[in-house]
Amino acid sequence: MHTDKIGGNGMKTVEPLAQFLSFFQGEEFFDGHRLAKDRTHAAMPNALRPRLSPVMVPHTVEAATVPRQPVRGQHSIRKEETMAKAYWISAYRSISSPEKLAAYAKLAGPSIAGAGGRFLARGVAAKTYEAGVAERTVLIEFDSVAQAIAAHDSPGYQAALEALGDGAVRDIRIVEGV
Repeated sequence: MHTDKIGGNGMKTVEPLAQFLSFFQGEEFFDGHRLAKDRTHAAMPNALRPRLSPVMVPHTVEAATVPRQPVRGQHSIRKEETMAKAYWISAYRSISSPEKLAAYAKLAGPSIAGAGGRFLARGVAAKTYEAGVAERTVLIEFDSVAQAIAAHDSPGYQAALEALGDGAVRDIRIVEGV
């Protein structure tokens, strides 16, 4: 890697990346002087500015910090990330009362949509595999798992469940997106 003398007086020879990193860590490296607390591009010594692209120069120490990656199995949400979407999947095993299902749908649809749910798919499976049952399947997207759970537990949806009663056997799952 390319090295250069800092300050032109030959006091230290440091690689440009090390210069850049030590600038943001507040270490002594520029002709023996400690840098001011202000870590903006403007406070950077002139000897470093030509070597760094403006895109590479963070405006604060926090912006230069690389977040620790989560260990396998752990979940972390960083400020700059958006939360994962959630998917409500209803797989019907059997429908014993189409009338009760119609009454349920009349109440459930507006309740779920009002809670932020977006219907992505609903109907009989086009093709089933393995232990799949060729019955009605519904896929609903939410902005978060908490929003999907709140929609299920809402008074409007609970009224829809009462209307359905024993009219269908189904499996409902709320899954976090990747």
